[in-house]
Amino acid sequence: MKTNNTIKLSLCLCLSGMALSPVEAQSKFHVDLDYHYNLGLSQKLLGSTYGRKDYKMGGNSLRLGARYDVAPQWSVGGGIGLDRYTEDDFNTMPLYATLRYKPLKKLPGAYAFTDLGYAIGVSDDFYPGFTGRLGLGYT
Repeated sequence: MKTNNTIKLSLCLCLSGMALSPVEAQSKFHVDLDYHYNLGLSQKLLGSTYGRKDYKMGGNSLRLGARYDVAPQWSVGGGIGLDRYTEDDFNTMPLYATLRYKPLKKLPGAYAFTDLGYAIGVSDDFYPGFTGRLGLGYT
């Protein structure tokens, strides 16, 4: 009887040690709701290219995505968004793939990201086409 209890206690301590490990306790799957301000640098419109010297490009974006950690510093996923651009007023609804990289171990909440996808035209107010972004973020 005493040997049986010792085995149970040893097994419980081993399992609790694994469950309390900070690396093991974190989920590898994430759901993100992100707000972004889009700072436009260049735009191609009707065969002409415009930059920030021509007019102030910008907009707002709300995105819902899901990611999976493939390594401690890398995660991949996809999502859907609603984007509103304020100069040359137009809307987009992108479906996108995302890649995140956390380069700084001393600041684990900081990350660089890229999104690549296609904006679908759900109505006349939404413009379709390929879309992509690069950025920095903090969780």
